[in-house]
Amino acid sequence: MDNIFQWLMLLFVIVTSILRYIKGHKVKKIREQLAAVAPMINASVDPGRRSISGKIDDVPFKIKYQPELENSMPRLDVILDKKLPFTLEVAKRTTPLDHQEALQAGEFLLEDKKFDESFCVSTNNTDECREYLKDPLFQQGVELVIAQGYCIRFTRRRAVFATPDTQWLADSEQASASMTNILQLGHSLVAEFE
Repeated sequence: MDNIFQWLMLLFVIVTSILRYIKGHKVKKIREQLAAVAPMINASVDPGRRSISGKIDDVPFKIKYQPELENSMPRLDVILDKKLPFTLEVAKRTTPLDHQEALQAGEFLLEDKKFDESFCVSTNNTDECREYLKDPLFQQGVELVIAQGYCIRFTRRRAVFATPDTQWLADSEQASASMTNILQLGHSLVAEFE
């Protein structure tokens, strides 16, 4: 009986090692694809090759791949370092809007039916957020970013645009165009803030 248990433990260790190797290889491949795009968007590869960084106008940016963890999906984060006056999270709504339930959950509603039915929003400053999202240019920018598969998160120090989709990184030309586009869109959403 002890012998069977030892064989099972050995098999478990071997399978776990193989799975870790496969996952590590995938992460390495995606980070290499990201590094290959860096010169195309005027960015540099950071030490450790875990991210690329540069500037769009006067705003520093970093793009990095976050592998799957226990509680989160793998994702690509586009981070713009900029002081922001309020926090904001915007994601595509996955279930139909229940106005009362949304309010009880602490969700911010813009009171724009089309916008509220399409997006889940949370913020720490409803007045500034309402003013920001009521501006047609910013609202359209938010809609474009979300339509491209990203979610938006503003903290007091940075704007993060995250997407679980990394398949397009395999084509350097497409990746360059997509990253340039999201950097320009992201910059347009935060550039006005001092």
